[in-house]
Amino acid sequence: MSSQHTPDQKVGPIYARLIPLLLLAALAEFLCLRLVLRFGQALPPSEELGRVFTGVAQAGLLALNLAVLLGIFVLTGVARERLGQPRLINRMSGALLLAAGVGSAAMAFGVSAPPLVQATPVLSLAAIAASLAAIGAAWRTVWPWSGLALAAYVLLTVHFAGQGPSATLPSSVAAYFGGEILATAAALALVPLLRPAWSWRRAVAVSVPAAALAVGLWVRPWTVASLSVWTLGFTVVLPGPIYAVALAGYLYALASLFRGNPTERRFALALAFVGLAGLKLDFSYFTLLALIGVGLLPTTAGPQTHSATERAESTSPVNAGVARALATARKG
Repeated sequence: MSSQHTPDQKVGPIYARLIPLLLLAALAEFLCLRLVLRFGQALPPSEELGRVFTGVAQAGLLALNLAVLLGIFVLTGVARERLGQPRLINRMSGALLLAAGVGSAAMAFGVSAPPLVQATPVLSLAAIAASLAAIGAAWRTVWPWSGLALAAYVLLTVHFAGQGPSATLPSSVAAYFGGEILATAAALALVPLLRPAWSWRRAVAVSVPAAALAVGLWVRPWTVASLSVWTLGFTVVLPGPIYAVALAGYLYALASLFRGNPTERRFALALAFVGLAGLKLDFSYFTLLALIGVGLLPTTAGPQTHSATERAESTSPVNAGVARALATARKG
């Protein structure tokens, strides 16, 4: 497939090279602000530990601000790329991603006008729906996953629309639980749908955090559930082993896709940002990550053999840019 660069796509390689940096910033924010600081509450008071956690908090805030700035730029580039693609659903998703991104960015910088606060969740859900619907036909094996993800986002949006002073719908705890169950089902469905090659190394690697989660939910269920709520928004309404298996499947699919061709690595990046956003759509930053994730979902080529890598790189400036950035990072 030949590469065609329209004027709107010239920015592609620039923002594509920033996507790995955005992922690192989002991971740093996750580790510092959402994970390490929460563990600190369970430790005994200490002046030395206090200084350490103050430094961790400052690093996390720096990573958060960097992720927001990079996220706005990357989402703009992703939306522009979608607008330059041939299918109507791609152009529609690009326009909605751009509109939702503007709303999320404005809210992230403190704009709280009621029309903006009310319109942004609706635009975000529409952008997510259009982006999931735009997944290329060659990726039809993951369409059940996209259906589960969309249903989860719909229920979560219904729940959050009933929160806060500008609520537009009655709050529904059942809707939130339903969204969490569907999101867990989507994680469980990844390996059966993608059918990645078996690797003992990857299996052992992903079993470590999965086993830690299972043991934690068994030994200290309330502590781990509280940590889960603060980090990703999961309330652990289902039995603990289900979440452990879902985490293992998600991480295994992610690791397998990252080792694939550029189009598969793009799908891995999409899953990574969706995972980091979690279920916390009541915060503009997490919505921004979710929009970037669904915006990065492949819209053309599907899983290919490694001999077709060059052809995969030519399908999109994002694919080529991300491939070069990740290759440079591995060499370094």
